[in-house]
Amino acid sequence: GDVLNDTIVSTINSGFAQPLNQAFPFYYNDFEGATNNWVTYGTNNSWEIGTPSTFFISGPAGGMNAYVTSAASNHNANELSYIETPCFDLSIFNAADEFEIIFDALFRTESDSDQVWMEMTMDNGLTWSKVAAATFAINFYNNTTDDVWDGFSNGGAGNYIPVFNTITGIGGVSQVKFRFVFKSNGSIENDGFALDNFRINSPLYIGVGKNSLDASSFGLYPNPTREQVTISFNNVATGNYELTIEDVKGQKVVNEVIAVKNSNSTREVNTSQFEKGVYFVRLVNGTSTVTKKLVVN
Repeated sequence: GDVLNDTIVSTINSGFAQPLNQAFPFYYNDFEGATNNWVTYGTNNSWEIGTPSTFFISGPAGGMNAYVTSAASNHNANELSYIETPCFDLSIFNAADEFEIIFDALFRTESDSDQVWMEMTMDNGLTWSKVAAATFAINFYNNTTDDVWDGFSNGGAGNYIPVFNTITGIGGVSQVKFRFVFKSNGSIENDGFALDNFRINSPLYIGVGKNSLDASSFGLYPNPTREQVTISFNNVATGNYELTIEDVKGQKVVNEVIAVKNSNSTREVNTSQFEKGVYFVRLVNGTSTVTKKLVVN
């Protein structure tokens, strides 16, 4: 990358550390307000927060804004640019703990030439490494040979795709940041890349440890879904389970109590009015909880 710019931005961003803890179990930014300690830099940089209005990236995923390479025109030629998150303090967690990265993406670039990928740092920007796709990932890189996003996102023009990935090895670290890298050549410029509804779930939100319900005792099918999802209870303790389904913004779209009278039973939920994207299905029984991901397409 651009070493000079990397150093400058790390200095600018080093004074802020967003903690993830009991009070803030997840981080979310929809880019509707202030930059909230996100920064952008690089060579021929076209990244900006605004309302996209190009052919393929014709709007945000929600609200008014997205983080996009040039909201009203194509990206720049010979671009090597970055958008970088704030610094996260994950020191209360363990190295083996799993974190989730979720966002909406829409892109059109020159295949095999203009590419986007995600990097992370655990020393506040001194060194960076590419984020790899986990075993269970959704749309995290469409070019799995180079581990990048390029070409066309598979939802088509104007349709953002949900992106999901898990990351381990960052728990216990107090200076963790992520960034998106955009690299183009000098031949063909396209709409570029748009990012919206960026979220990080900590283990406190996911539900791990001594107060976790057995995830294998609960199923979601079909997943992905469109019209309806079935929640299956498999050899569970009978009693009342609080069911909440949240979108990436943390807004509850379902909140009800299910009285489980049979240890093997099912509950159907109508999802036909849900917007496309990733949702979090949480079941709570007393002080124990489990959270699973649901994709609505």
